[in-house]
Amino acid sequence: MTLLIEKLVSRKAFESMPPEVQLALKQSGEQIGPIVRARARAEVDEAVAAMVKRGLIVTKPSNQDLKQWESLAEQLYPRIRGKLVPSELFDEVLADVKTFRSMRR
Repeated sequence: MTLLIEKLVSRKAFESMPPEVQLALKQSGEQIGPIVRARARAEVDEAVAAMVKRGLIVTKPSNQDLKQWESLAEQLYPRIRGKLVPSELFDEVLADVKTFRSMRR
């Protein structure tokens, strides 16, 4: 089940659907995902441009800064996993993040 579908339908509801409906939802999520991401990125770019126009100074973090930030975030995982976010969902998202980061580096 994709993250997009999990935001729209509970796992219990999804698993109660006929296999062909599950497949259709998965395929729809895979098709719309890139479109949603592209639109979200464009909206962020537009918002940042508007703020820069009004005086915002944008600072891009260095690779070292990003590594420090990721390290700090990882220290918080035990306080989040299973407490604020269900363990299964946390693990799935974390695996997706690791895959994404490995592709862009």
